Amino acid sequence: MSAAPALLVFAKAPVPGRVKTRLAVTIGAAAAAAVYRELAATTLAHAAGARSAGVVTAIELWCDPDPDHDELRALAARAGATLHRQPAGDLGARMAGAIADALQRHAAVLLVGTDCPLLDAAYLARAAELLAGHDAVLGPAEDGHDDRQAQHRGGATRGADGR
Repeated sequence: MSAAPALLVFAKAPVPGRVKTRLAVTIGAAAAAAVYRELAATTLAHAAGARSAGVVTAIELWCDPDPDHDELRALAARAGATLHRQPAGDLGARMAGAIADALQRHAAVLLVGTDCPLLDAAYLARAAELLAGHDAVLGPAEDGHDDRQAQHRGGATRGADGR
């Protein structure tokens, strides 16, 4: 696939008690929400850098519970991202729905969350490069989850792990 993918970023409104809840047990809900704000800002700054470098063609901020939150709108504006509401369902269903929706507008997509501040333009470029040769790419994270997912039209729901 020759065209650069779009980047989908999953984000929650940074409301104390709704974000970084495991961390909040230790440092408090307000401090955990502040950490989340920093993570989200870093993720969107990296996204904007990746777009400037031609690694991705567009940035879509997929919001929970909805995109009508002042801080989410401000994040999107700073990064030049479009705002979208996450579909209903568990995380897997929401991700699948966002990918399917975005693939109606883009030939390929990368999807990341906001808890991955190390996913800079170089990392995203590697994901896009791997996606060119695979139906889907999953990037393993140290906590056992996937820190990036990528797919193009007609791609399988599971594919190469990107290592």
